Amino acid sequence: MSKVILTIAVVVAMASSANSAKDGGTVSPFSFGAGARELSLGGADLAGCGFETAPFWNPSRLASAQRYQISGFHSKLFDSDVAYQYLGLIAPTLDFGTFGIGIFRLGVSGIEVRDINNALLGETDDDRLALYISYGRSLSNFDFGASITFEHHSLADYSATSSPGLNLSASKNLELNSNVFKRLTLSGNLVNVLRPSLELDAEGVKYPISAELSATLGITPLKDTVHGISLAVSLNKTDRVNPDAVVGIEYSFRDLLYLRSGINDSKLAAGIGIKYAAVSFDYAVIDRDLDLLHTFTLTTSFGKPVSQRVEEKLAKREAEFNRLMGERLTERNRGLVNSMMNEARRFFEEGRLPDAVSTFERALFMSKANGFDTTEVSGLLAETQTKLNEIFLLKQYRGNLDSANFAMANNDFISAKYFATTASDIQPNANEPKEIIESANKAINQNTARAELLQSRLFKADSLLSSGKITDAMNLLNGLKQTYSGDTRVEQLLRKANFERLRETATNNYTQRKYADALSALDSALALFPKHEWCLALKSSIISTQSATSLKQTASVTEPATKPSEQMLKEAEQEYQTAQSLFTSGKLTEAISHWENVERLAPDYQSVRKYLFKAYKFLGVEFYSKGQLREAIKVWELALKIAPGNEEISNYIQRTDTELKKLEKLSYESE
Repeated sequence: MSKVILTIAVVVAMASSANSAKDGGTVSPFSFGAGARELSLGGADLAGCGFETAPFWNPSRLASAQRYQISGFHSKLFDSDVAYQYLGLIAPTLDFGTFGIGIFRLGVSGIEVRDINNALLGETDDDRLALYISYGRSLSNFDFGASITFEHHSLADYSATSSPGLNLSASKNLELNSNVFKRLTLSGNLVNVLRPSLELDAEGVKYPISAELSATLGITPLKDTVHGISLAVSLNKTDRVNPDAVVGIEYSFRDLLYLRSGINDSKLAAGIGIKYAAVSFDYAVIDRDLDLLHTFTLTTSFGKPVSQRVEEKLAKREAEFNRLMGERLTERNRGLVNSMMNEARRFFEEGRLPDAVSTFERALFMSKANGFDTTEVSGLLAETQTKLNEIFLLKQYRGNLDSANFAMANNDFISAKYFATTASDIQPNANEPKEIIESANKAINQNTARAELLQSRLFKADSLLSSGKITDAMNLLNGLKQTYSGDTRVEQLLRKANFERLRETATNNYTQRKYADALSALDSALALFPKHEWCLALKSSIISTQSATSLKQTASVTEPATKPSEQMLKEAEQEYQTAQSLFTSGKLTEAISHWENVERLAPDYQSVRKYLFKAYKFLGVEFYSKGQLREAIKVWELALKIAPGNEEISNYIQRTDTELKKLEKLSYESE
């Protein structure tokens, strides 16, 4: 009988509508709270409450949740069968904040029902449920949250569901620049902004509005950081009731063991917590009016942290972006290769074999760079080069034959024999060179020993020049000049030798990027042959290169880096987004312009140099595919400034530079 009376007393004390808030009106029986940790701190740590109990204490805390959580809280009220329980579920999302749900139950079953004569009529249950549907999200460095609440009460044949209630909260986390004081969290709650009401029988109950302010200070008392202390204070104000202050303190060791204590309304509370991996167990003992309460909470976390999921999402998005860009560029390059192949075939049919070779080589280069099948383009290139070599040899044969005939007409029999011999080496079965050689031999035999000696020396000098032994040729010709002073042939060949020496000097200096020395040698060579096309073309190229280098050096002189202002960061963000859009649509030149503005406004903003490197790389390939080889090299050199030593870009530049040199050789004419 005493147990039944105690049970009824507890139910009446905790669950009936007579539960008052010190003249502030009737409050919910669930205002006692949930969570052994929070209750052991006296309910003071609103700003740092657990995520699993945040739907009740402070929904703005949900904004900081990283993993899914589920928590169960249980307590038996005093020495009775009254169960007070709570179940919390937390689900953080990547883009839409965190959702939470908290479910309370306060109830007892098996209550005896007796009439006025104490005759047993049967048994009944008294159950009270509360539902907290919560949401939290971070906005502008603040955390905001809201909870919509419902309560349901059933007793015997009576039952009722409350109208919805609304709780609002906001929090701010501050990192402190101190070796001891690590962080300060501030929080403000408005409870029952929308006041719920419950009517079990004829009389309705409406819960009062209350406001709560909380601050939690995190302390690391020692340098080893294995010890931690958290101080919490909360100020509560219920409508028509004087404010109450609640304080709590928590000590932690290696994020494994926790000791807690708090005071609320002059009542003490204490507790202990143990955490291992993703599971934690908390116990609290709380001094209440009727007796001590013992509460327990078991919490577990699961799933990947939100920060890791965000990083994986960004990585996946970037990988997908790179894949799409790669596919788009591959298809575009495939089209360019096909276009170059068609153009090269047209050149071949028109007999423009040097142009065909150059175009086939560019198509082969781009095919290799993109991993395309090179069988067809390699075969066509080899066929075109073979035919070009045949035509080149035929041209050499006719040129040497013409030179031999010209030399014979001018009684230069040694030269005639030389050119005829060269022509015969090209076409051994041809009769005309053999006839010239025979005639030259007869004429040479008829000349005097002096003429024979001169002719043989001139022949040797010319041979040395043809084989690139310019110094040996000049030494020989200078000796002949002293012996055969005034001989026109010696003067002409010496002039040619001087020209070849100067041209060789200019070429070597140009290759070593000694542009001033190269220009000096070219000016001297042009003094000997003023209209020589090869010299004029190389001189123009050097002047253009020097001008571009000067512009780059001028552009590279910038002001010392300063921290970008907020306005500059906004401009950088706009430029960055514009560049991303242009880059995605394949407008590389315009994208580079905007990314360069980002680099100027805020260096290294959101990995802008990485995207600049990619844009320079792809733009260089685009220039190359259009035959603009010098422009391609200039753009790739900009990419090398961002990533010095990049092997892929270096190979691009080396191959393209080699191709330029081949084109220069094909365009050479003597005068």
